[in-house]
Amino acid sequence: MASHDSTNSPDLIVGSLVSFTSAREFYEGTVYFFNAEDASFGIDDVSRTKLLAGALSRTRLLTGDTRVEGQFQFFLKDIEDLMVIRVPSPEPTTNTTEDDQESTPGEA
Repeated sequence: MASHDSTNSPDLIVGSLVSFTSAREFYEGTVYFFNAEDASFGIDDVSRTKLLAGALSRTRLLTGDTRVEGQFQFFLKDIEDLMVIRVPSPEPTTNTTEDDQESTPGEA
């Protein structure tokens, strides 16, 4: 197992799509929380696949994909080969206020 800490996972942010292996199962899901203090995170919208006996990596044979209901929590120290597949796009920000929207150019 690889040892991870929060400094090794800068893209592990809420909304990221991730995949990894834990306890002889391959997981893929969307991060719904990340706690840097205890290096834990949770995923939902989970796809879980059991690895065949003797399979040491995700490139080996998998037994089939299972969509799982609910949310799962993990600690970075308990997982292998964490990969961030997609990071969410940043939300556009605007600096307008209601006062800005109500005033018209040239008014004081």
